[in-house]
Amino acid sequence: MNPQIDSPPGFSPKHRSGIDVIDDTWGGLYRGGAYLLYGQEMSGRGLLALMLTRTGVSRQEKTLLISSDRQKDLFIQAASIGFDLGAAHSAGKIRLMRVPTFADIRHDNDERVAQALVDLVEIMVQYQPTRVVMSDFIPFIAFRSFQRFQIEFIRFLERVDALKSTIILVMPEPGNRQSREVIEFMGLKMTGSIHIEFAEQNSRSTKRRISLIPHIGHIRHRVIDYWDLEDIVDNVPDNIPDQAVDEDPPTVSVSVPPRDQPVRHPDPVTLSVSEIPNLPDMMDRPSFQKRLQQKFDQPEAKKEPFLLLAMRMDRSTDKVIRPFDFDFLMDLVQVALRPKDDMLVDLDNEGLIVCLANSSANEAQDFFTRLKTNLRKESPQRADHLLQSVTAIVVPDGKPFQSAAKFLQYALDNYKK
Repeated sequence: MNPQIDSPPGFSPKHRSGIDVIDDTWGGLYRGGAYLLYGQEMSGRGLLALMLTRTGVSRQEKTLLISSDRQKDLFIQAASIGFDLGAAHSAGKIRLMRVPTFADIRHDNDERVAQALVDLVEIMVQYQPTRVVMSDFIPFIAFRSFQRFQIEFIRFLERVDALKSTIILVMPEPGNRQSREVIEFMGLKMTGSIHIEFAEQNSRSTKRRISLIPHIGHIRHRVIDYWDLEDIVDNVPDNIPDQAVDEDPPTVSVSVPPRDQPVRHPDPVTLSVSEIPNLPDMMDRPSFQKRLQQKFDQPEAKKEPFLLLAMRMDRSTDKVIRPFDFDFLMDLVQVALRPKDDMLVDLDNEGLIVCLANSSANEAQDFFTRLKTNLRKESPQRADHLLQSVTAIVVPDGKPFQSAAKFLQYALDNYKK
């Protein structure tokens, strides 16, 4: 393994991939390059993607991992290679985003798939990552027209060129002529391709064959090497630096819908933004519940008013929700919070709960107004769509709920997907 990767003066900089064959053969990945990683199911392509992610985090690069997997599943997969993804996420060293699966998007028309690619670029522009790993890119190639796919994919690459982000797109092994055409086209438009496959017919073998297929900048011919999954599973030390990186805090989400008893806000919202204040771990429900219970337990004589807001994506049949709508909502909600406010998020259920400290019911309108203002400032073209994509409820002083646990059960557990 190369101990250090330095680029000659005048050349595009490279940085380590964390995969020996890539670093030894190509000298690493080009900063601003776009790479295609594809392979069969169970071949190790997911572990390879996580190793590329892990290296970005360990080198304190601003890293973005986009996946259709649940966070819990990602954490388990990462743990198998000694990568504590959950801790890195909670510490703000990596940002996680979830996209729909192919099954969720396959019935969409080409306009919606094209818009999803535009939204993806908008997220990258907002976050400005150094390294992006998309562990499942297939929802974004779900065009009915192959020609439309070609046009939109080239536009996608042109849009991300200015970011100087190293992008790794992960795809499954092509199983028919149409999917082979997709992989071939993508490979020709990208910096290079990485193909992982089983090295032996024995299905129990952990040996894999990796092919490096250069295209732009990498002058070496196609290189084939071998890799054993046993070399990384359970044997890789977790060398994530202890110090936090000065990135945005982790991306998370929470499920929250409305009912009849609390006051329903008449005009729901959704949003996006850049500078985000530091908050406690937004996925830690027990800790949030403990902090919230302290507000419920305040003595009447010294009681400070507080306001609970519950928001969730509205996925009723007449609503159109884009892949990154919840992330825009979550980011702008964070920006609208004050240091004394608090938030809980649940990615899987696309909802969030906000606790506004020292706030009464009539201040809810001010909060939602700030959200709308930020939305129209950050993303005026999608403002109308996003404003209609979220439902919200307002609960002053936690009433009529008797405890934090009761409120969270109502706001979260009763509305699981």
